[in-house]
Parts: sequence; structure tokens; C-alpha cells
Amino acid sequence: MNTAPITPLSGIATSSGTPAVKAAGFEKAFEHARVSFSKHAAERLSRRSLPFDEGRVARLADGIDKAAARGADTSLVLLDELALLVKVPQRLVMTAMNQSAMKDGVVTRIDSAVVV
Repeated sequence: MNTAPITPLSGIATSSGTPAVKAAGFEKAFEHARVSFSKHAAERLSRRSLPFDEGRVARLADGIDKAAARGADTSLVLLDELALLVKVPQRLVMTAMNQSAMKDGVVTRIDSAVVV
């Protein structure tokens, strides 16, 4: 699986290497949270202009921690209007979508859901 790790210099990297998100303190929040995004998830966040700030990073990390504590492998993390599919042991966001992208409202191949 291709991943686009979060680096202190680039925020969420897209396939072109340009940052999708950049804000003061944002990069440090990702370092602390140890969260990474697949290339697919980073592109979706960027293409759909889905907002991701330091507060959301912290809440996402908290949700991943909760899922990990319960032994989750693949979790759907519901964060405000976002739905993030996360491989919990790797702390990897595999895909991201907003409510309008969830046409059918059905998510398969998960073993848990976390609302943060």
C-alpha cells in the first residue's frame, strides 16, 4: 500500500508532493499523534477541501487510541462531518469521506466504529 507519511515540513502530502493542509502547529500535532495518511486519503482530503486542523488531529489520535485499546484492526472513525477508515495497528488513515460522499451509507470490512 502506498502511504504518504505526515512530515514536519509538508503537512498532508498529496501525490504531487504539495501540502494539502498547512497551519501553525499542525505538523507538530501529527508528529505527536503518529498518524499517517495513505496517498488515496491525502488526495481525497485535498481534492474535496476537507478541513483538518490541529484539534481534529488530536481527536483522531484519541479515537485511534480508543480503538487500539479494544483490539480493533480496521475502524471507521466518525469525526464531525468526516468518516475516516483507519488501519488501527499502523495508525494509517486509508480513506476519508464527507457525508455527501457516503451515498449509500454503508461501510464494509470494518471491525469497529469510533465517534469522536
